[in-house]
Amino acid sequence: MAAGQVIARIDDRTYRAALDQANAQVVAAQANIETVNAQTNVQQAQIAADQAQLAQQQAALVFAQQQAARYQYLAQTQLAGSVQNAQQYTSQLHQQQAAVDSAQATLKLAQRQVEALTAQRDSDVASLTQTKAQREQAQLNLSYTTVTADQPGRVVQLTVAVGQYAQPGTNLTMFVPDDIWVWANFKETQLDEMRPGPRAVPGRRRHDGDDVRRRPVIGQSAAQISARRRSDDHRVVDV
Repeated sequence: MAAGQVIARIDDRTYRAALDQANAQVVAAQANIETVNAQTNVQQAQIAADQAQLAQQQAALVFAQQQAARYQYLAQTQLAGSVQNAQQYTSQLHQQQAAVDSAQATLKLAQRQVEALTAQRDSDVASLTQTKAQREQAQLNLSYTTVTADQPGRVVQLTVAVGQYAQPGTNLTMFVPDDIWVWANFKETQLDEMRPGPRAVPGRRRHDGDDVRRRPVIGQSAAQISARRRSDDHRVVDV
């Protein structure tokens, strides 16, 4: 088999449905964020309108205060006007003060709505991150349904057939790569006479009564080489 060639495929309908569901959840989470953004823009416009209304009511309150003070003075000095006029403008002053208080409350409510929308958006962004992670997991699970060869080789001991059910962890086949690499550890002092090309025969050799293959390799005093099999010989090709 060539590298990348499909060895086996598992029924992917369940995993594909899970991926479709994850994609839909991502789209829904993105839509929720867009909705909150639109609501926030509308609320910001409402805040601007409420601020203008408050400024208008505050200006009217200043005029009402001036009028009430003027007619109260005239009523006391009895130069002009009457007590009735003073009472009328005092009543208007109270009404205007109530209008200002109402405009301030409306403005604060609109500002609180923006804060609530900001918190909602943060929550939606977190949900979007979670749904994207779930989508990535679903994509990964779907990729597992196709088994491919990562390098040239042969499939041996095939134990499954089309339509057969396989439990998780079951060995379906064995893949033998065309190129076999042997990894060996050597001390740096043993590499002086090693060059690419000489034959390397793996086996168990003893040195000073110890098994070389079991001798510990410590820290930076060891180097690692790889040998590739060529026919019946083992040659060092990379150091």
